[in-house]
Amino acid sequence: MVTYQTLGFDFSTMPGNLGDGRFNNFLLEHGYQYLTTSDMPYWNAPFFFPEKNVIAYSDNLLGALPIYVICRFFTDRETAYQLWYFILSGLNFAGAYYALKRLNVSVYAASVGAFIYAFSLIMLMQTIHIQLLPRFAAPLAIVSFYLWLRGNTTYFYVSLLLLVYQFYCAVYLGYFLVYVLLAMFIVYMVTERKIEAVLSLFKTKRQVITTLVFVCMILCLLGILFYPYYLRSLDANAYASMLEIIDSQPRLWNYFFTTDRSVLWGWSNPVITTNFVEEKLLWRESYIFIGMLPYVFLIAALFMFKKDSTIRFFFITLCVVVLLTISICDFGIYPYIASVLPGARSIRVVSRHIVVAVCIWSILSALFLDKILSHPKKYTTLFMLLLPVMLVLDNLYVPAKDAVLKNTCQERSRFVAEKYEKAKHTNPSAKAFMYSFRTDSLRNHRKKTMVAVFNQMDALMASQALGVPCVNGYSAKAPPDYMDCFFSPNEITLSAWIHSNRLRTTVKEKYTVNDILIIK
Repeated sequence: MVTYQTLGFDFSTMPGNLGDGRFNNFLLEHGYQYLTTSDMPYWNAPFFFPEKNVIAYSDNLLGALPIYVICRFFTDRETAYQLWYFILSGLNFAGAYYALKRLNVSVYAASVGAFIYAFSLIMLMQTIHIQLLPRFAAPLAIVSFYLWLRGNTTYFYVSLLLLVYQFYCAVYLGYFLVYVLLAMFIVYMVTERKIEAVLSLFKTKRQVITTLVFVCMILCLLGILFYPYYLRSLDANAYASMLEIIDSQPRLWNYFFTTDRSVLWGWSNPVITTNFVEEKLLWRESYIFIGMLPYVFLIAALFMFKKDSTIRFFFITLCVVVLLTISICDFGIYPYIASVLPGARSIRVVSRHIVVAVCIWSILSALFLDKILSHPKKYTTLFMLLLPVMLVLDNLYVPAKDAVLKNTCQERSRFVAEKYEKAKHTNPSAKAFMYSFRTDSLRNHRKKTMVAVFNQMDALMASQALGVPCVNGYSAKAPPDYMDCFFSPNEITLSAWIHSNRLRTTVKEKYTVNDILIIK
């Protein structure tokens, strides 16, 4: 019911749009080509030519790459991407289900909690940012960390391994998972007022050596991942402005704000927009409503707050996570954390914490249901039959009218590739190409940006299919001195880019306009 709304029963539509959605497809295909055919260094993907280390301008999806590679062996680039989305959706459910079962809840309660985690309305709004999809390790890491705090030392090592893997899947996901684990540790230290869990890692000499070796291994794995990002952080424009970070913090109304495409709750969108929302804060990342049932379960779980220590622990943890990220009357704790934590300012959108934080809602929902359903009553069976229907309706949405067809993606890429094939004889010695288009006639900046993004991605996808580098580029950030080339790629802006101060300092080879084949 959830995935077909994105893909269609016939797999005719693509996740996301012609911009970010296809860029993630590009990253996965780049990884596939690197593993199977290419001799080019992984981080030097063939866009923003001749810039180096361009993958570090965005997420990399390395952790989720093997799933795509397996699919890619049997089908084309776009279909493999659809299958990747489909499989990851199932893995998110499976990961949450298995994690919840480790908390000794029933099959039914674990299933409901896993559905909330995997198929909540928030994932509808994050489909365009599909790099946030591979998050099946997060609930396993959270539950493992909890089991370590409750006395099982082995789970400390398991949780850290899962944390590292989540970073490899997506930096955003790993970063916000750190916030959740940190909140759990704070809650444990404050409420329990003991350090047995920490001491258990150093009880014996062998345990000390094991812990130190393991931590060093974890730091090495993270170092391998983050070294290219560290090099990129040396750029002047590597970080978002503090104002952008402050604006992206969720407000209280964000937790009840959803898209008007929601079947049951779309009516609330204009109400909240009219009464609470500042225009500058109204953007796609504003929608972090997770459905009404998790809120109902959360309130109901409060009645068990004193009696159930696990519910109490995760409820307080949820409060801490919200307080660490929320902005109240334009004041929030997060900007202070981001200003001192190394690399934190590279995380531009704070409201994306919800894709990991929703795991705590799913845990509380499962714990509550497990308690309720363990005492059969007259209407328990009816409730169990109705709840799956209520869950689906709670998260049901109308598919987008402007959904991107797979055929459209393939045709746009093919169009540029055919242009290249017809023009390559005019400059046979060219080392790369540039797809030239115009946006200067567009006055609306948003529309101008989207047209530029879509055309740049046409060039990137064609470049990938041809195996030829391109000057065109698109990512979370662009190199300094590149933006004129982004909006108006032509001979003048190309010359400015090729001879820019940026490339003088980062690229050893010197290029001229004659080294680039311009396709109009």
